[in-house]
Amino acid sequence: TEKEYTYSGEAVYADAKRILTRRWNYRDCVETMITEETKNLVMFIDGSPEIPRAEIAEALKELETRLGQYCGGSYKTSLADSQTPIIKIN
Repeated sequence: TEKEYTYSGEAVYADAKRILTRRWNYRDCVETMITEETKNLVMFIDGSPEIPRAEIAEALKELETRLGQYCGGSYKTSLADSQTPIIKIN
């Protein structure tokens, strides 16, 4: 694969090997596809400076509640921002 370069401040989702999607959820890929065999997944809520952080946190909490209600399972939530720009997922 060809090496990719990012812009200063650009949001990307990446694993240890490569960038999976950049410019928010612009470019999905086979590696992030959800199938019937999927056991673990990561779900993103994208915000912007015009949306207060509290509203984004509330939307994330509502998503977690509804996923638990309709899908079961366990969940962990995190918020990335300019002070915490990187979230590592194990």
